[in-house]
Amino acid sequence: MIVKLHTDTPHQVFSYLYPLFSRPTWPCIWSCVWPRVSSASATLFRTSILGLLTLANTAQAQDIEPRPSVMGTLRDQRQLPVADADVFVRSSAGSSSVFAKTDQEGRYQVFDLPPGNVVVVARDPATQALAMAQTQLQRPEQQMRLDVQVARADARLEGTIIHGGKPVVDAHISLLSRQVFADVGVAQRTTTTDANGHFKLERVMPGAMRIIVEADGLVSQQDVDMQGGSTQQVQIALGNSVYLPNVLSGEDGTSA
Repeated sequence: MIVKLHTDTPHQVFSYLYPLFSRPTWPCIWSCVWPRVSSASATLFRTSILGLLTLANTAQAQDIEPRPSVMGTLRDQRQLPVADADVFVRSSAGSSSVFAKTDQEGRYQVFDLPPGNVVVVARDPATQALAMAQTQLQRPEQQMRLDVQVARADARLEGTIIHGGKPVVDAHISLLSRQVFADVGVAQRTTTTDANGHFKLERVMPGAMRIIVEADGLVSQQDVDMQGGSTQQVQIALGNSVYLPNVLSGEDGTSA
């Protein structure tokens, strides 16, 4: 092959190079050179894969190391999961509660709790009803399951506040559970009286409750036992009285 440059001078360099790039030559280059290149690439590829697998296995081994945890499901009286509920978990060996929220299936999980008596308190977001359960976490790496069931808040409280035989308007009403739920405290609902001194609270959780009435510097209280699915009616005479806070007695968090 003769190639002419721009000076029209013949040049035969490409006549010598052409055979190297001609099609019959490539099989020789492929068979002679590629095995070495492919062998080196394969070795590098295998080394890279082995390294990645080693890192993955190490990370997986770290992820599956047992961690102390408490998990469970919050359900209502109909055994339906309660989603987006506040959950407070505390070990007797800890200094504070661990907070979590239930998912759409009512599930919660907390980690890294010290061994001890574990109390779980859950609050229904719809009714503010509280539920509590407890268990023993004995080993640092132990994983415990503790389901919680919240009482159906279908009780109703109605009443009238009077003073000197007359209805008290805008009296502040607090309905408190007489049971103390660990760090969360007491379940509480509030309302005020109308122009006739009447008040009502719906969707109240069943159980032992205490009514606190405050108006014009006067305080009164009355204990009631709320029954599920029923209406409790009261009449409270406002007077000079004081009330004491609930006192804890025992590890279960109940009041004295």
